[in-house]
Amino acid sequence: MSGLECGAENDVMLLEVSTRSKPGGRPSAYLQHISAMTSRLVRVAPHLCLLSLFVVFDPLPGRAQNTWTGAVDNDWQEGGNWSAGLPTLGTFADINNGDAVILDSNGPPAPAVGILTLSDSSELAVSNGADLTALQLRIGGATAGTMTVTGSGTTVTASTSFADIIIGLNGGTGILNIADGAVVTTLTNENPEVVLGASAGSTGTLNLQGTAGSRGVLETNRIATPGGTGSINFDGGVLRALQNGVPLITSTGGTNVTINGGGAFIDTNGLNVSIARPMGGSACPR
Repeated sequence: MSGLECGAENDVMLLEVSTRSKPGGRPSAYLQHISAMTSRLVRVAPHLCLLSLFVVFDPLPGRAQNTWTGAVDNDWQEGGNWSAGLPTLGTFADINNGDAVILDSNGPPAPAVGILTLSDSSELAVSNGADLTALQLRIGGATAGTMTVTGSGTTVTASTSFADIIIGLNGGTGILNIADGAVVTTLTNENPEVVLGASAGSTGTLNLQGTAGSRGVLETNRIATPGGTGSINFDGGVLRALQNGVPLITSTGGTNVTINGGGAFIDTNGLNVSIARPMGGSACPR
C-alpha cells in the first residue's frame, strides 16, 4: 500500500498519496478508517489551474441536434426513440423530457456521440456491460439530470479538449453514480476533466460506490468545482489518477469530499498525486 503522508491537526483532512508500494504491487492507496488530518497542503503542483470563470464551450460547432422523444420505449438503442435516429459523433444528443433511458448490452453497440446532455429531471442508466463513448457529457444542464453507470464490464468514456464530464451547469443539478464494477474514464489531460458545479447556482454530485471485487471506478486527471457546489461521496468506490504531478481533487472552489462506511480507494496508478481538499464522513473516526 502506498504511503499516506499527513499529520494530525484541526478537524479536517488533507491527503497526499505517494507512489511507494509493497513489493510486486502497483502503487495505490486504500483509504478507509482514517482519523482527522491536517489542513496543511502537502503538495500543490505549480501549474494548478484556479478557475475563477468557467465557460462551457461547444467542441462541435455546427453539430446536428438529436433529441430524445421516447416514442417507442426507453431503450437508447432504438432509433425510433430519437428525433433523428441513433445519435452519432457529429450530433448533440439531448435527453430533456424527464424519461428514464436505459442503455445496456442487449443490442448492437451504441455509436459514439458528440455532446450528451441530460436535463429536465431525465435519467440515463448504463449497465450490464454496455459501452458509451462521447466527446463530452453534460449532466444536469440548467435543470436536473442523473447518469448511473453500473455493472462489471460497463464503460463510459469521454474525451474532448476541456471538461470531458460536467456535472451541474447553467444553474442545474447533476448527479453521476458509478458503482458495482463499472468504469468511467476521461481521456484528455488538460485542465480539470471532471467539473462539479460549473457555475454559480449549479450543483454537481459524484457518487463512487461498490464492494470488494465490484467497485465503481472513475479514471481522470483531476476534479474541480470552479463556480458552484460540488460533492464527492465515497462508499466503496475508486478514484484513479491519470496524470502525474497534479492534485487529483483540486483546491479550486468548494468540493466537499465525504467518506462513507464502504470507504474510499485512491489508486495512484503509479503516479505522484495529491488531494487538496478536506475529507470527512462516517468512515473517519472523531
